Amino acid sequence: YSQNISSDESKSVNSQASGSGLGERDVSDNIPKHLDIFFSLLFPLYPQKKKSNVAFQIILWALFCIILFTLGLFRIDYGTETQIALSKAINYVDLTSLGLSLGKNSMYAQIVVFAIVSGAFILQVVSAIFYKQFIAQQPVVIKITRGLMTILLRGLFIPFVTKAIASFDCNSEATVNEAGQEITQQYWTADKSLGCFKSIFQTVSFIIVFILLLFLFIYSTAVNLLILTHNPKNGSFFSFPNGIFNRLQGIFIFKIIFSQRLLYGCQFWRGVIGVLVPGVLILMLIIQNPYYSFWSNFFATIPWIILASIRLSLEIEYSMEEATEAIYPKLSS
Repeated sequence: YSQNISSDESKSVNSQASGSGLGERDVSDNIPKHLDIFFSLLFPLYPQKKKSNVAFQIILWALFCIILFTLGLFRIDYGTETQIALSKAINYVDLTSLGLSLGKNSMYAQIVVFAIVSGAFILQVVSAIFYKQFIAQQPVVIKITRGLMTILLRGLFIPFVTKAIASFDCNSEATVNEAGQEITQQYWTADKSLGCFKSIFQTVSFIIVFILLLFLFIYSTAVNLLILTHNPKNGSFFSFPNGIFNRLQGIFIFKIIFSQRLLYGCQFWRGVIGVLVPGVLILMLIIQNPYYSFWSNFFATIPWIILASIRLSLEIEYSMEEATEAIYPKLSS
């Protein structure tokens, strides 16, 4: 069994090596040396055969749809500055509620997330360095490594990012003292008993999160633009000729998450990012067809249609609620 896999893999690697050399010659003058080394090191771990496990790709796609759906339902009550009951229950799926409910203990959760990401990356580097030995003797290690990194970048990307935001998500509260003066105090949203960045727990969480987000952003960019772009087939159900759309999609995901979490009080910008950004991605999928097959492009639009529809409906609901609250006091007076 391992010999069959070894021969298949070696053929794949040999074919990639020629393509890799071509790719490297084309881009070596245009990219920094350290990125060129990164490309050469990790390329063998992304053979992306023409025929891959479609079921695995569909599972990741369904997970992405569910996570975007729950992310779209995130809502903070303006009056209490806390999540509404529905949002709090549903957003455990994308880890938003977990980050807000753990309080100062969220630091330990961030350490666990950081360990998972670091461990997956270290395993990938080790697998790349000892690729020939693993392929010949332990091919399952290579499969596990590929699966972990795929799940990390496609399944856990949003939960890890939205969980990370809890470390620097602060809010303010205005109170009136005995002298009638209004005093504004900032507090950590995850734990209102702690001032904003006045706790060692939040400071340590922020440092970990900063490194984590920077790594996820750079790594996903490198994989999409330097690795998958140079593979002419890029296998799997969602196969594509280049990684530009996937990288742009990743940047837009960052914007949507940050707008949902940090701009909930700015209805205009929250609505623009929450509705128009998915709309732009939908138009790109319809007009540019970034994936090879029709069904790949069709399935890729579904989660963004879901998110855009949810956010548009909720923004209309928010506007109606604000208008109603503004009218009722006038009627009662």
